[in-house]
Amino acid sequence: MSNRQLPLVLDVALVCACLLGLSLCPAALARASLYSDLPTMPKWQIGQTSTAGPELGASDYVPLDAAKKVVLLDVPGPGQVVRIWLTVATKDEQWGRALVLRAYWDGEQSPSVQAPLRDFFTGPFGEYHDNPNLLIGMASQGYYCSAPMPFAAHARIEVQNDSTLSIPKFFYQVSYQKLAGLPPDTLYFHSAWRRSNPVPQGSSFTVAEVKGKGRFLGCSVSLRGFASEPGFLEGDEAFYIDDLSKPAFVGTGVEDYFNCAWYFKGGPITAPLHGCTMKDDANTRYGAYRFHLDDAPAFQSYFRMTLGHGESNQERADYSAVSYWYQQEPHAPPPDLPSFDKRVPPPPSRPPAVAQEGKAAAILERIKKEEQARKPWRLALPIIAGAAGIILIGFLLRALLRPRSR
Repeated sequence: MSNRQLPLVLDVALVCACLLGLSLCPAALARASLYSDLPTMPKWQIGQTSTAGPELGASDYVPLDAAKKVVLLDVPGPGQVVRIWLTVATKDEQWGRALVLRAYWDGEQSPSVQAPLRDFFTGPFGEYHDNPNLLIGMASQGYYCSAPMPFAAHARIEVQNDSTLSIPKFFYQVSYQKLAGLPPDTLYFHSAWRRSNPVPQGSSFTVAEVKGKGRFLGCSVSLRGFASEPGFLEGDEAFYIDDLSKPAFVGTGVEDYFNCAWYFKGGPITAPLHGCTMKDDANTRYGAYRFHLDDAPAFQSYFRMTLGHGESNQERADYSAVSYWYQQEPHAPPPDLPSFDKRVPPPPSRPPAVAQEGKAAAILERIKKEEQARKPWRLALPIIAGAAGIILIGFLLRALLRPRSR
């Protein structure tokens, strides 16, 4: 190989290695696509609304009184929301489900987004748990959403306080792109919250149900059982795509859908597109999330996702979920949001703990013991085979070396 050919070979090898690395890491692939237009001049201007005062050093928050709401964004289109950030200062421990996030696109009367605030940002049971993922999460007591939210004519985002307590300090920032127009096939961002306590016996819990054309982005769930073991995790997820009569595909277990296993053994854990935000074995409470990129279910007219609670949907459980998806407008109204007192989860009966692994650990421990029980035989077999071989060789040598009679 000539010296001139060597740099070309190295360049080709480097490109192949990069492509292989991206193909093995969906998060890296997602980031690569996000970063691909960085060297180009943007075709948009950025705009921002926030609680910051007109002067530097002014108060950067607003109060949010009981039964009142604050408007985070109210701007004409076309445009695209690219960042929502907020935080709250209050002594109210239930504010995570007392505050409700709503978003309206293009002057619609029915909200496209409606969910308790902390649950929307992947907080299980309206609680705070660090989750610095790629799209919608929480970090260092800040709440953020980077999922793009396009709008053609108008965008309005608001937060309402359904509690009887006031929020002393509410901070927010919303960044949006000012665009010349939207592509004709643009899908609009949607989100809804559902809860079933308890989930009906014999029926799966509906995580999402959409009428229209679009793609599913993902969900964040809060799962609580009533037994000492999380047997409800033996249920499966199912996806119905354009056919209400039968699922397009079914999974192998609740925690499996969230790319975890063995009842979230070893959790909690957060990753760019999936994770377990809460693992409270003492109270059989679990929180998990997953977002879909290249594996997003696409639908033309109807979509539904369900989660089971036990192998035959027999386990008693309290399920709630925030679903995220994109679809063409118009959309069906979101499910009615229960009153604040019915949204608040019961407090844990025991101190939260992840020390016990429950049934999953028992299964793994049994497998381990079975493996250990087989190890003595595995050691004995080579010894026995070796001894037998030595004896056989001894007989052969004796036969060969024995003097022959004349």
